[in-house]
Amino acid sequence: MDIVSLIDKCLVWDDDAWMELFTLYAPRVLRLCRENRLSSEEAHDILGAVNIKIFENLSGLKEKHKFLAFARTTALHEIRHLQRAEKIHRGLEDIVRDRNYPDPPQNPEENLDKEHQIKLISMALRSLPERCRDLIKMLFYCEEELSLAQIAKMTGRQEPSVRESLKRCIKRLRIILKKVTDDENLLY
Repeated sequence: MDIVSLIDKCLVWDDDAWMELFTLYAPRVLRLCRENRLSSEEAHDILGAVNIKIFENLSGLKEKHKFLAFARTTALHEIRHLQRAEKIHRGLEDIVRDRNYPDPPQNPEENLDKEHQIKLISMALRSLPERCRDLIKMLFYCEEELSLAQIAKMTGRQEPSVRESLKRCIKRLRIILKKVTDDENLLY
């Protein structure tokens, strides 16, 4: 069956057609993931995201004969999105390491402790909403120390609003840190 006919059947909710379409593009998406050195879990996450995008956009696809190109482009977009997010998270660990631990560790045990703390803080920061994460990074992890007035100006908000938001965000961060460790003072 040609791809256009297959898509037409999918659009009238033919289960067999959906399965055939999936078996057509899924191996290609997974191959792209392998080529980009993603883990098996990441590859399946990408495949799931591509499935959703295809499901959401199949009816609006203008050039059905170019479906495989659409699936490939969608997969590459999702892979790049994941890689950007990973790069941001790795960058966050570097920021936490530089700001909290400017001096090199004196012994291997101290190094392990610091690395563990860096991972915990980074994980906790990543679990915050982006707005909170950004405010906390501005307050604690900017190269130059920023005042609340400067943060307010940068975010386009009033200083009292920024102050209250920071209080709530820090409280959330402390709660997260408390769940994963007994030391909620890792920020200082």
